[in-house]
Amino acid sequence: MTEKKNANTPAAEVKQPSAAGTTAGTEIVQPAEADAPEPKPEPEPEESHQPAEAEQASISEPCKGAPLVLCGTAESMTALTKTWERMAAAANIAKRRIDEKTFPQLIDALMADDDIPDTFVYVPAYCFPTHPVGLADLIAYRIRKKVRSGNTGDMESVNNTGLPVLLQAKFILQTQEKLGETYTEEEFFAAYNAVAHAGELPEEIGMTFGNTVAYVVKQPSCMARMAEVLVRKKFICANADGFRFIKGKLKLLYGKE
Repeated sequence: MTEKKNANTPAAEVKQPSAAGTTAGTEIVQPAEADAPEPKPEPEPEESHQPAEAEQASISEPCKGAPLVLCGTAESMTALTKTWERMAAAANIAKRRIDEKTFPQLIDALMADDDIPDTFVYVPAYCFPTHPVGLADLIAYRIRKKVRSGNTGDMESVNNTGLPVLLQAKFILQTQEKLGETYTEEEFFAAYNAVAHAGELPEEIGMTFGNTVAYVVKQPSCMARMAEVLVRKKFICANADGFRFIKGKLKLLYGKE
């Protein structure tokens, strides 16, 4: 207690060494206390940045260099290409036309394509980013929650979200072995997720909650709300019918050319 009081009283510290010049302990304690605060602040900022860097490395490593494969139709390919080139400028983008292919035929074609690596990001024909997107937006494991048909109070989970999906050849083969040659998009993604994301908790997305996606499957009841969607949602997903009504608005994302 006496030593602590003297340490807090500068006048006492100055007088004590002069009165007992042979007391080495007093002289050693003072510089140690003076030096102690200086090294402490320096390592703290460095340590606080290291975890974030490690997390980024762990996320990007499994799919580093994976290209975006835009699987568009003749109608959607132009808007699809321009939007993704604008919002994912740093990504390696490949374009593939769906034409009249069924979904199983499309998957087979992607698997047989020598220019597409074993790990790639599949982008559906009518999926458009409204803001710049990064790796986390492209590889997230998601399921869609929507109101079950005929029951306004019951929600169902849908694996075919219409959003980009990270696909890996080894899991695609396991999925095809389980499903056979004929399957729907929903059946494929349900089986694929069970293999590739076993035990993982998916991110739930929906039209009426969150800011991830808005779905347009028919003529919007209020076209003025489309401007709000472009600001509040990260993606707009549509089908062939809905695309006709949002095609003009998509030009706001990549500019008139």
